[in-house]
Amino acid sequence: MSEKKKKTTIYVPRDKDKSHKLSVYLSEASYNTIKTLAAKSHRSLANVIREYVEKGLSIESYNSEFETIRKMIREEMQIVAQKDMERLIKIQAKSTKASAISMYVALQLLSEEYADEVAFKELLANASKQASAYMKQKEKSDDEYKAEAEQMMSDMQKITVKPKDYDE
Repeated sequence: MSEKKKKTTIYVPRDKDKSHKLSVYLSEASYNTIKTLAAKSHRSLANVIREYVEKGLSIESYNSEFETIRKMIREEMQIVAQKDMERLIKIQAKSTKASAISMYVALQLLSEEYADEVAFKELLANASKQASAYMKQKEKSDDEYKAEAEQMMSDMQKITVKPKDYDE
């Protein structure tokens, strides 16, 4: 069974000069809700209905524009983030280059100290394992880094191989 509907005429002003009269059918429940809201706020049915029509239209307008607004915000954020990303990439490239230079200098110095190629390869393999383990660790506090540095100094004994003997 369908609910009994009452016909209500509402006045919806679009601007000061133009307004249009509409007739709408409301369900009994909607009519009673609006009637209750009007009584509680001491306003006419027409004023309550006008307010809700305007709110509904603004919500609908917001929903239709929401995706456009999100797209605009995303594009602006990408523009701002792009500059920082480029800067970070340049810093990372410099850091990588400095790290590679340090590694190759150390390798050169170590290779000059070790006559045995097998010992040098073992040294390099052990150092690589230690570095991989280090890179997998989580960030630490300053105190934890200090303790770790001391541990690394101790661990260096594990990767050190005796240098070649020089006849002097």
